[in-house]
Amino acid sequence: MVDKVEIETEDNQATLTITNTLFPGTYYLCDANETPLKNNVNITLNTGSKLIIKNTDQEISVKVTSNNQPVTTGTITIFEDDNTLIENATLDSNGEYIFTYNKNTIGEHTLKARYNGTSNYYWKQSDDYTITIVNTTTRISILDMGSGYVPYNITGKVTTIDNIPVDDGYCICKVSGLTLKDENQDTLKFYVQDNGIVLINMTTNMNITLKTNRTYYLSVKYTGSSKFSECETNSIAFTVNG
Repeated sequence: MVDKVEIETEDNQATLTITNTLFPGTYYLCDANETPLKNNVNITLNTGSKLIIKNTDQEISVKVTSNNQPVTTGTITIFEDDNTLIENATLDSNGEYIFTYNKNTIGEHTLKARYNGTSNYYWKQSDDYTITIVNTTTRISILDMGSGYVPYNITGKVTTIDNIPVDDGYCICKVSGLTLKDENQDTLKFYVQDNGIVLINMTTNMNITLKTNRTYYLSVKYTGSSKFSECETNSIAFTVNG
């Protein structure tokens, strides 16, 4: 429903202002026979991580650029899920607007931002940006570093901060900064079992060859799920025996 529509003219430039609709804001008009000289824009949303703990404040950045330069004029409107308006704001000197998002509904949510245009820039709406609200924070504990011989078998456990076993998702691993992959160069995924246990099997069919009598550094990352947040271990030193 539209409460008010206003058209103003100044310096031969007409503007249309719409109030209380899915598309509020100010829009710049031109004659039907006139070709406006405007620039296209790009819109980027970023949350750092797309997994957000419920009832936790998360900063979300919206940036508008044109030809790789920040757009510092105009307004943006941000929608959630079924076009629910959650923010209407002005861009800063960096072409950015940062707002705080907090949600208590578990599952996926979709955000999108619309740049409303100016006399110099076309309006544009971003692609859908999907985030997942998860239930709780997790942690990984390494229970057993194995025998020290290849194949190197490591046992870990993923739990919530309340020590409840995580029952889905998978882990990926890095050895001395290199993500473990199989012979097809696909990232190795080590799936979490019902009791939170994850078995990490480092074999000879990997993109890294573990050499004897050499120290390596392992980090394990739980990538999260629709219920649980991601987490990662600190770097853990291990040596392959000869």
